[in-house]
Amino acid sequence: MASVPNARLFAEGGVSGFVGGAVATVVWLGAESAGVPTLVDVPALGPTALQWTNFVSVGVLTGLGAALVALLADGRRNARRLFTTIALVMLVLSMAPLVVQPDTVALSTRIVLALTHVVLYLTVVPRLADRLRAR
Repeated sequence: MASVPNARLFAEGGVSGFVGGAVATVVWLGAESAGVPTLVDVPALGPTALQWTNFVSVGVLTGLGAALVALLADGRRNARRLFTTIALVMLVLSMAPLVVQPDTVALSTRIVLALTHVVLYLTVVPRLADRLRAR
């Protein structure tokens, strides 16, 4: 039996993701007001300006996905370490598209987006990792 109730873990993941998305939105809006270009290349859409809804929705989905990983790690030996390692690998993989953006996407835009990824990681992962217990 899991040491953290499943519904609570998903609720905390969703709320943490929402908060992380909101903080990422503030970072993005601050960068935008400082003159950082907002266009990124989205594979299916081409050059697209990101909106606040992108950050909040991705934050919530990230939180729920992290809750699923936490649920799978919960109760295992070294559960917190396993979860944190998987989350760190996912953070690095999520930044890969920033590296392969075309030259039309400004370096400052890539840096700010990388910062929003880290903000989301720092908002979601420690919260969920604290809820896990090893056997």
